[in-house]
Amino acid sequence: MSTATLFALGLAHGFFHGSESARRRGERLAPHVTEPYLRDRRLSVVWVRDGRLDRSGGPMTNERTWAEFEVDSPELAKLGLERLFQFGPGLAFLGTVRADGGPRVHPVCVNVLGGRLYLLIIDGSPKLRDLLRDGRYALHSFPAADKEDEFYITGTAHHRDDAALVELVEAAQIATGATTAGNELAFELTLRNAMYARYKPRGEPDAFPPEYLKWAAAD
Repeated sequence: MSTATLFALGLAHGFFHGSESARRRGERLAPHVTEPYLRDRRLSVVWVRDGRLDRSGGPMTNERTWAEFEVDSPELAKLGLERLFQFGPGLAFLGTVRADGGPRVHPVCVNVLGGRLYLLIIDGSPKLRDLLRDGRYALHSFPAADKEDEFYITGTAHHRDDAALVELVEAAQIATGATTAGNELAFELTLRNAMYARYKPRGEPDAFPPEYLKWAAAD
């Protein structure tokens, strides 16, 4: 089964804080932007209660920023960064929820700044409409060139309507070797679950099943 298929299945089943170098880079580019985001721990989230979406928002008690995830599970966070940034830019598949409830999968660039995980989403794109309507997401790393290891997270995407923040994320993304479209919106991804699958080198016997490292935010 392909990575994209497994990824979509994970989203459909509802399995549904950055690195020190990224933090330093973010502070150097715009300390007036990153510092408030580092301090702000009350974020509007999409809650799911009794199977229904509750968009009233509230304190972020059941999800974590990337920096908080790093504190909770440093080994898993380190492995995740290695997979996400294995090719230079942060590359992953993003799963969102379509209006009809089905899963949608897209390749995206991710960025870690000030201990927070960000995406830039092109204005008018299907995934933008998905996230503005329903913030739930699943994110899966690109396949590795030399092994089968996988990194996977789920949680909620939060639109950050801040032009200075968008410029900061754009600068960080360009610094990794990626490009930007110039008409993108910034989303922060908070984490509910994370998983890393560590495989033996290709060609070795008994390579499956892999060793799984898992983490979930405490309620």
